[in-house]
This record gives sequence, structure tokens and C-alpha cells, in this order.
Amino acid sequence: MNYLRLACGFLAVCICANFGIQKTSITPEMPPIDFFGTLLLRNGEQIPAKYITISSLYEHIPLYGATATPEQNPLDNITRFNLKQIASLTIHHEQATIRHKHRTFIPITITLRNSEKATWSGLIETTRKIVCHQVMPGNIELSKEISIDALASMNIQGYRPSKNSEPVVYEAAPTKEIETQPIETQAQVHYTN
Repeated sequence: MNYLRLACGFLAVCICANFGIQKTSITPEMPPIDFFGTLLLRNGEQIPAKYITISSLYEHIPLYGATATPEQNPLDNITRFNLKQIASLTIHHEQATIRHKHRTFIPITITLRNSEKATWSGLIETTRKIVCHQVMPGNIELSKEISIDALASMNIQGYRPSKNSEPVVYEAAPTKEIETQPIETQAQVHYTN
């Protein structure tokens, strides 16, 4: 009887311990679409990169609308982007961060991939990271995680839909010069004594 209890106990430990093969990789899986481009770090280093994602996301990336006052919640205005829509992303470290309920946000500007090169300004959480593979000489790839605090800008140059397909390289869209006109006031106020 004692042996039966001991065998049942050992079997329970084996089942609970899951002695099967476990995946031990600490790096996230590569996305099915290879976005490639250049990352510029705040220290001036330029990194050629492949498999670029924002916190392992390449579509439905949540970014937040700019707030008018510090009391406003940035989470009330979420815009989701796909990397196919983004030509470049610039982090504005010179501007003040915004804190709301233990979360910190920093201002960004996104240049969209369209013929007008329209821009979108908003916020990104400082906990986000750029996850990518750095392309080294000799075709060596290093897995990288770069914090938003270390990143100055990111340029997406193209993508490859699958590993064996031809890359889609974006053409540089012509930039339009915007004519600026001085603002005319409707009424002028003159003070007399």
C-alpha cells in the first residue's frame, strides 16, 4: 500500500512539473512580414535593421492623441497604425513627457506613406521598444531591443511579405513645398490717451 502511494505521488509530481520539452527562447518570434529600414539612436549611431516592430507589433500599433492639458487621459484617443502606413517616426525628446496614472508618454511625429507625406503628431508610451534584427557586415543579424528613450528616429524603407519573396522598396515621394502666407488680423486695436 505504501508503494502505491509513493508511485501516485511520483506520478503527480511528474505531471505537475511538465517534464516535456519547453520553449526557452527569450526573444520574440520574427514577424511574418520583414519591415526593413534605418534606426537613428540618440547617441548618433545609425543601425540598418530588418524585422522592425514596435513592441513586437507590425500592425494595429496603438499610439495616442496629443492632450491639451496634463489632466487629460491620452488613452481616451487611440489611433492604431500599421508599419506599411509609416514612412518615418521621430521621437521629440526635447519636449516634456506626460504622466497619467503611472504611465509615461512622449511626443512623436509620424510621417505617413502617401503622396503628400502627411504627418500625424501624438504620443507613444515610453515603455515601448523597437524590436528588430541589426544587419552587421558579413550578413550577420543581431537581435535588438531598443527603448523609445534611446531612439531618435526610425525610417521604414520597405518590406518583404515572406522570407523568399522579393522586397517591396518604397520610392521617395516628392515633397511639396507649402507656401506660407502671413496671418492678417481682422481688426487692429489702437490705444489713445
